[in-house]
Amino acid sequence: MQNDYYVGFDLGTSSIGWAVTDTAYHIIRKKGKDLWGIRGFDEAVNAQQRCINRISRRRYMRETARIQILNSFFEDEIKKIDPCFFQRLQESKFYLEDKKVSAKYALFADAHYTDVDYFKEYPTIFHLRKALITAKSAYDIRLLYLALLDMFHHRGHFLNDVSFGEDRNTLSELYYGLLEKTEYITDEMPFPDIENAVEIMLSQAGSGKLLAVSEVANSFGINKKDKIHYEILKAIYGMKFKPAVLFGAEYFPDDTAKESLSFRDDLTEKISELENILLAEQMELLYLIQTMHNNIYLSAIMHGHKYLSFSRVESYEKHKADLALLKSCVKQYCPEQYNFFFREMTKGSYSAYVGSVNSASVKQRRNVTCKTEDLYKNIKNLLKNVPEGKEKAYILQEIEKESFLPKQITSSNGVIPNQVHLLEMKEILQRAESYFPFLKEKDETGLTVSQKIVQLFSFCIPYYVGPLCNTPSNKGWVVRKESGKVLPWNFEQKIDLKQSAEKFIENLINHCTYYSGEKVLPKHSLLYEKFMVLDELNNLKIDDTKISVSLKQDIYNALFLKGKKVTRKQLIKYLKETGIIEDEQGTRITGIDHEFKNYLSSYGKFLPIFSEKIFLPETLEMIENIIFWGTIYGNDKKFFAETVKEHYGQVLTPAQQKRILGLKFQDWGNFSKQFLLSAGCNKEDGEILLFIDMMWKTNLNHMELLSNQYTYMDQIKEKHQEIEKTLTTFTYEDLDDLYVSAPVKRMTWQTILLLKEIVAVMGYEPKRVFIEMPRGNGEKGVQKNSRKKQIESLYKTIKQDKDIQALSQELGQKTDADLRQKKIYLYFIQKGRCMYTGEPIHLADLMKDNLYDIDHIYPRHFVKDDSIHNNLVLVKKQINAHKSDHYPIEDAIYQRQFEFWHTLKEQKLITEEKFKRLTNRSHFTEEQLAGFINRQIAETGKATKTVAQLLKTILQESTIVYVKSGIVSQFRTRFQLPKSRKMNDFHHAQDAYLNIVAGNIYYVKFTNNTLNFVRNYQREPENHKYHMDKVFDFSAERNGEIAWDCTGDRTMLRTVMNTVYKTTPILTRMCVEGKGQLYKATIYGKATIQKSKSGDSSYFPMKTSDVRLRDMEKYGGYTSITGAYFFLVEHEIKGEKVRTLETVPLYLKSKIESDKDALLSYCENNLQLKKPNIRIPKIKLQSLLKINGFFVYISGRTGNQFILRNAVPLCLSKDWTAYIKKLENIEKKGYLEQGITSEKNEQLYQILADKHQNSIFSKRPNAVGEKLAKKFGKFRSLPLEEQCDLLLQILQLSALGVKTVANLKPIGEGMNTGVMLINKKVTELKECILISQSPTGLYEKKVDLLRI
Repeated sequence: MQNDYYVGFDLGTSSIGWAVTDTAYHIIRKKGKDLWGIRGFDEAVNAQQRCINRISRRRYMRETARIQILNSFFEDEIKKIDPCFFQRLQESKFYLEDKKVSAKYALFADAHYTDVDYFKEYPTIFHLRKALITAKSAYDIRLLYLALLDMFHHRGHFLNDVSFGEDRNTLSELYYGLLEKTEYITDEMPFPDIENAVEIMLSQAGSGKLLAVSEVANSFGINKKDKIHYEILKAIYGMKFKPAVLFGAEYFPDDTAKESLSFRDDLTEKISELENILLAEQMELLYLIQTMHNNIYLSAIMHGHKYLSFSRVESYEKHKADLALLKSCVKQYCPEQYNFFFREMTKGSYSAYVGSVNSASVKQRRNVTCKTEDLYKNIKNLLKNVPEGKEKAYILQEIEKESFLPKQITSSNGVIPNQVHLLEMKEILQRAESYFPFLKEKDETGLTVSQKIVQLFSFCIPYYVGPLCNTPSNKGWVVRKESGKVLPWNFEQKIDLKQSAEKFIENLINHCTYYSGEKVLPKHSLLYEKFMVLDELNNLKIDDTKISVSLKQDIYNALFLKGKKVTRKQLIKYLKETGIIEDEQGTRITGIDHEFKNYLSSYGKFLPIFSEKIFLPETLEMIENIIFWGTIYGNDKKFFAETVKEHYGQVLTPAQQKRILGLKFQDWGNFSKQFLLSAGCNKEDGEILLFIDMMWKTNLNHMELLSNQYTYMDQIKEKHQEIEKTLTTFTYEDLDDLYVSAPVKRMTWQTILLLKEIVAVMGYEPKRVFIEMPRGNGEKGVQKNSRKKQIESLYKTIKQDKDIQALSQELGQKTDADLRQKKIYLYFIQKGRCMYTGEPIHLADLMKDNLYDIDHIYPRHFVKDDSIHNNLVLVKKQINAHKSDHYPIEDAIYQRQFEFWHTLKEQKLITEEKFKRLTNRSHFTEEQLAGFINRQIAETGKATKTVAQLLKTILQESTIVYVKSGIVSQFRTRFQLPKSRKMNDFHHAQDAYLNIVAGNIYYVKFTNNTLNFVRNYQREPENHKYHMDKVFDFSAERNGEIAWDCTGDRTMLRTVMNTVYKTTPILTRMCVEGKGQLYKATIYGKATIQKSKSGDSSYFPMKTSDVRLRDMEKYGGYTSITGAYFFLVEHEIKGEKVRTLETVPLYLKSKIESDKDALLSYCENNLQLKKPNIRIPKIKLQSLLKINGFFVYISGRTGNQFILRNAVPLCLSKDWTAYIKKLENIEKKGYLEQGITSEKNEQLYQILADKHQNSIFSKRPNAVGEKLAKKFGKFRSLPLEEQCDLLLQILQLSALGVKTVANLKPIGEGMNTGVMLINKKVTELKECILISQSPTGLYEKKVDLLRI
């Protein structure tokens, strides 16, 4: 007979805790071991960096190919006058003795014209380009080539699809787009629409940022009170601006709400972060503002010139004149500052600003940077010693305009589009054709050489085409019309652009969350937008009751069908006008914050185009197709236009086509058309409706429709059963269908491996699997934003309040650490008064528990909500005792305190939600009470739901149960089961075990239908006891199944208490092979390599194909060579046999694995080993070793030593676990908790010292026991807080699976004490055993490295 068992998982992105119990919560034993443990692994890294590196490589390869083609055009002509020109260019990086063509100069080596003459005539490449534009006589063809070569190296960006010179027209379009977007997205008035707006904006392009914003704001009638409009101007002119001001702070986490950005900086990462926060329409506005900034800034760069080179030469001459003036002033008025400014690479100096010192005594380049504002600040300080005059006034004026000492090379050059360089190139080539006839020669393509150069320069492979060849390694998708080499002038002849674009999007389109075989809809599909709006609107409640279906439909028709965002203000106005509510103050409206997040944007865009015809079926179908094509082709207007005209050219008028082609659609949804149009019914009445229609005719969101009351989930299960796999047949490749991040994917696969082994050992599937996954990847509950600064800024906005002045003084004496204490924080946001009486609270008495309490507005009896912002208030203890578990708050308190609460809300000291909870006058409904319970049971995290859904599919006999992290935390608190993350990793296994216990109690007690439970509770409270803060104080039983027994001797509790601190969890770690980049991209110079202790053995040459570049002590190289894995080899040293661990570098991995003799050859030729004999060909990274009696993981190599990580858990008593937890809280909370004393610290220090001196830790490589014992006296003399910090450092010496090092400097030891390293020569060890473990650790294989 099979006995039921449970499996629990504590899922994390770098570890998994697991446990297996019987139904009475005893850990099951198999193979002589307890079935619980921890599976560790390094967190997987997303492919973003690999993608960036791959794009950079392709870009470089394509640039090289373009230049080779350019060379082929000029080769014959240049060889006529200089046969060695191209050879000299190619060899310019080599020392003279390594060149095949021995020549001192790289460019010009003529008898009467050399590089010296060239750079004297053309100080910058722009001088040459300008000279060629203005040339009126023949010139050296090499000059033409060098000018074109520079352009090919710096082609500019391809973000604009208009010709240069149309900047005013482009900016005009952008300006009117800005008017439309601000009206469409913000609540405020649209951006001012004034005449000559573009001329006004361009007129200030050359002014300083601050001056430009001020002048344009005055012209537009914008003042600083118009926050959004003023912020837009700041962004347009390159000043720091706050996205939270533009789009609303509610979209931003607390730690980023005040963050400022500037389009003059590299915002690649920040833009990516904003895309995850903001709505698509908001990002469109941001991109539009950025484009306006780029256009205006480009206008400033051009200085009114037609050609860039003219502007650059002018800037060069200005810089030269400005420098001469500055040097003159410094020499005359403050000569002591001359060396600092012009001969030292010091921050804030001119030398640091330009990146070099070039005086007779000092020559130095690029090791210090200096921002323009830092230089200007120092110059202003210097000018304080300069008397008033023309020179000083000029310098200060130019600094204000930000045009003093202009630089040629800045990060802002990224705003220069390809069209600017193209305009110049065409002019140069047109003039050059008069002197070089070969430029006008045509070939079989019918194009001249000049035309080919222009096409080659201006051509960019569309992003949707990707790699031009399809191979498994590059995962290309290009569709070819014919084979052969692809060139700009035959591109459309060789490539099927339309089909390639469609293939590209097909690869990108995700599969439906529920119908995994179907593709998702575009995010702006009419159907999908309707679904998103209804899914949000169906959560709207008035006084905690869902609105009626008819009211929901009226709101949809009256407000959402306008096609614009619907704000809370608009909703309340509508509800008042229709008589639904009388006054907002007395009404509780939930389900909306500042605004609805979703709206019918596509409907709003197409309504003016089709008017009343928009509702016709054929029109709706046309719109859906147009949106699909617009999303597929993205920014490629050409294909979008062609497809629309091909299908609807006869249906749409030219005006309609023009408007449609101006629309932009991007991104994809999460659900498919098949899912939203799937048919189902309510099991009670049997009426069959499409999913989207059921959302329209009910007030249920999509998750509610997927409950057991409806048949939609049954269909999903049926669809899954068609393609489902079992646990035994599931493979890693099957995870490709899960659209989750790389860390979650790795975590999921490790979970499946553990489950496979558990089921194999047990012989059958578990009855239930309990899973818990953390809220995010970071530390839980870390307070990032400063509470003190938050309150200070709020206090500053409050005028004429007698309490604030005194409170501000009290606040000034508090630290952020103080304000992390809930009572102190609540004291200040409640203006020092009791929330229920309004009486002043004395700060000195605040921490006395007999006087003041923290109360939960929503009583803990019904909801577990400890949110300090929404549910906690500071009150007098006797009032709190009187209030008890009653809700709503009694009338006497409400009448007395309403005005005070309203004032706090208006002053933004309390949230809207807290105010609503305080003022609500309705009792909880059954639905609300059920909802409160559901919060503790239902999982909302996408990753957790994805993993759970997968487990449901592959475990056919098991029930999957979510367990929220707060449930286990509540259980630990209730029964005083402390958890320490610093002591060891056992807490992962403990949490997995407690997930089973606490999760099963919730599962059995509340059933799958919480509403039924609430109704039973209200009918028979004695038989269905519950209290959300005391769940574990009551028994949990259903249908004869006892999940928790609180009667008698509480056997289950004793079982848990006896189990949770057992020291038997099995530790395993995932072994891996190195992959990714072969080495770090930074190139180290010869000086660094020559100084290196290991010489060039730790470096990799820049190019292995050229024997000259292999000499790294001459030409430099890369470092941090990535190792793939280790191997054990026996060889001879001075006639004696030794065994060493060696590393296979990643760049040789494929070669070594494809040739059986390659590893031996590597030992002989690369490592110079004598008579090598491979004993073990592969030992993976993170493999477990037992070295001289101590267990470690081998994780990497440094020089001739290997880096080890600890694999032995530190075990201490429950009491010391609790004490260490208090020490950890110091880092988290910032203050010392009660019970932390010097005496306790000294005891813990001695215990740890004894562990390191007399237990297994005395055998660790680089043992620290004696050091700790000798330094006890110094430890005792440390202040209390320093003692606490040092104890946490000592605990790092026994941390599992991470770098084991401690900073023991306070007691006279090193900052990196305890680093574990072993020499690669393992024959010097007494014991060295390699231990291979299965995922659970139930199976092991040991190999003695000294004897094999």
